[in-house]
This record gives sequence, structure tokens and C-alpha cells, in this order.
Amino acid sequence: WYINKKSFSCIKDQSYRFVNETQGDRIFDVRIEARSLYDCSADTTKQIEVYPSPIAEFIPRPLPADYGVEEDATPITFSNETVFQDNWSYEWNYGDGTIDNQTAETFEYTYGEFFWGANENDNQIPVQMVAWNTENPECRDTISHSIFIYPPMPQIDLAEDISGCQPFTVDFSATTKYIDETDYQWEFGIEGETSTDPAPTFTFNEAGTYTVKLVVKGDGGSNWDYKIVHVNPKPVVDFIFNDSVVFAASQTADHDWIKFFNQTSYADTTEYYWYFDAANNFGGAADSRDRDPSWYYEEVGEYYVGLIAGSSAGCYDSLIHPTPIIVMTEGKVNYPTAFLVSPDGPADEYDTKNRNKYVFYPISSGVEEYRLEIYNRWGARVFESRDVNRGWNGYIDGSPAKQDVYIWRARGRYTNGQPFDVSGDVTLIHGRDEVTR
Repeated sequence: WYINKKSFSCIKDQSYRFVNETQGDRIFDVRIEARSLYDCSADTTKQIEVYPSPIAEFIPRPLPADYGVEEDATPITFSNETVFQDNWSYEWNYGDGTIDNQTAETFEYTYGEFFWGANENDNQIPVQMVAWNTENPECRDTISHSIFIYPPMPQIDLAEDISGCQPFTVDFSATTKYIDETDYQWEFGIEGETSTDPAPTFTFNEAGTYTVKLVVKGDGGSNWDYKIVHVNPKPVVDFIFNDSVVFAASQTADHDWIKFFNQTSYADTTEYYWYFDAANNFGGAADSRDRDPSWYYEEVGEYYVGLIAGSSAGCYDSLIHPTPIIVMTEGKVNYPTAFLVSPDGPADEYDTKNRNKYVFYPISSGVEEYRLEIYNRWGARVFESRDVNRGWNGYIDGSPAKQDVYIWRARGRYTNGQPFDVSGDVTLIHGRDEVTR
């Protein structure tokens, strides 16, 4: 047997591997010569055409590679090292589900967001290139190499430290990336207080400084972050006062002062807000900002006192004292012995504020229930009032009553619960003479 005039075998039936390492088709001359025992010979020649076939090869760089966290992408450069690289067609399988027919000698392929090699496969990603003769596709070669893209370290950020007032309820959350979303480990800085929720809520009941830690895991390992929680003490409002039953001012006595003693803890001395009628104005404009104020009441009634106190950290507490302050007045009714009848017509029977000399009314305080009756000397009732602020102007049915002595009787009850029943006589005088009340 001869290949291109070169002998290669003397066996009857022979095989031969034809290799074409050129860029074009190649013709091989194959000749066989046979001889008999009598030295008779014959030969024949045939031609075999061998198409060129690629020898595929490529090189990836870098090897290995870290996942690109800045752009969330990992670029890998591939160099096509196939002999006569420009002569062939190609198919690339990058191991991420992408297949293309890149023909460049050197090119960059970008592996996208959250793609890296699986840990169970040592972070390998198989890449395959198939090269073939475009004219004769059966002439082809396949090469595979593994690239390595290592997963990123989990990222975690618990944001800035925070502070609040006791009790402080915090809705925790974390900015994370490249983590196992089912694996959270929270520690709240209190022994035994943990959570596996992605966004837990926790209440710090005691004042203090707490270090909160979150540990997360991912393909790239584990990572953690800390957050400092400052829990500021809330003021504890408390106060007492020296008297819960006092008298308002009367015509003969001054009002009683009440002294308040502030026993609040953890408050700023400039952050006190007192309300001496808390049932009506608690939380509005404060009646006093002093630490230990004094106060008096002008009106009879029952009053509850409230205090709001704040700390320098902006924490507040409030209290409305359960014991009310009872304000009473000294009960009395005193009547004049004479009064004038206005010659200019009936005077205003309610004009008691100006001590009108033309009206018969009492000097009074602490009156809750009241009835005044006036009779003439024959026992006929000429006037009646059920309002201590309404007196008699000396007129009957629009005309001045007769100048005479009249009998009066006043009955009722003081605000302190005591009843009264008093009587006397009053002289009604016509004219403009002065009357001493």
C-alpha cells in the first residue's frame, strides 16, 4: 500500500487515518500493488479527498473569578485558540443557559445578576465550544472547559443607631443582598431574646443601651451587622399637694393657696406642664411651668390636677391626680335694714355687682340653694326670688311700693351642705337719700 507514493503497509486489508491539517480540502493518492507467486503483478490507484477539520480550543480569563458585586455582573474574557480560527463556524454554550455563535478571536461574555458557580460543584461552570467546517459540517470538534465564579459574601446593613423612649418598640429591618432569605438570626442584646423573622418587632421595656445583632448566610459564607439601640428613661410623674379642700375668696376672706410638691423622676426642670383643671384643659396651654407651683381657685367646684413632664431626651409622662380638689366658699347671707326706691323707674334687680342702692339684696357667698320672700305688714307677699343674684327694686306691678317696713325671710343651702333660714325687716324709703347697707 502507498499513500502519496510512500509505502505504509504490506497487509492485504489495511486501515489508515487520513489527517488534513491544512485550511483547504486535500487529495490523497492511494495505490495498491499485488504480486502472485509467479511474480506477476498488477496495481491500481484511487484518490481520497479529505476535508479540513478544526481542532477546537479556547482559554477563559480570569480563572478563577470573583462575582462582580459592584455591577452585579461578572465579565469573563474568552480567547478562541482554534487553529485557523477564522475558517470555522462556532457554537458556544456558556453554562448559564445562553448559547450563541460568537466568531471573534477574543471577546468578553458577561454573566449576569446573582449568577455564580454552585457550591456543591466547587463553583464550577462548564463552558463548551463546538467548531465545524461550514462547507462540510460533519467535520467538527468539541472542547469543554470549566470556569470558576465564586459567590459573593452576603451583604447586610442595619442602618444607623436609633434611640427612643421607654418602653421603646422597634420595627427592625435590614438591607441585605446575596443571602439565603430563609436564614435570619437576630439577637436583641438581652439574654434569650432572639428571632428568625426577616423583619421582627421588639419592645425594650427597660432603659439602657442594647447591641442588636443580625447574622445572615449565603453561598458566599456568613456575615453580620450591629445596631445600637438607646432606650431613654421615661419620666415617672408623681406629685402631692398640701390640701384637697379649700375655700375660694369671699367678701370677707382671701382665697386659700394650694402648694404642689413635684416628686417626678427623670425629668428636665424646664419641662413641666401643670393643668389645674385637667378635666377641661389637659394637654392644652399649661397653667404653670414651675417645678413646685402654688395655685388658688376663684370658682367653687371640684377640680382634678394634671402634670405632664418631659426629659431632655424628649420622653414624656403624664398623670392626673386621682384625688380632686374641692373648692368651697364660706356660706353666708347678710341683708341691709333699709333701701331706696328709685324715683326714675324700676332699677335692674340683677345689678348686684355694682352694689345698687336701689335694690334690696344680700351680701352673700357659698349659696347653692336660695329662696327670698318679702311680705308687707298685713302678711301679703309682695316679692319672691329664687336667685341669690336677684333682689327687690321696691316696685310692685310697675309702681313704687308704699314707704313702709317690710318683713323678709330667706331660706336655702350653702355649698358646704349647711342649710340656712333667716328673717328680718327692711325699711323701704322713697327718695334719693343715702342708705347705709
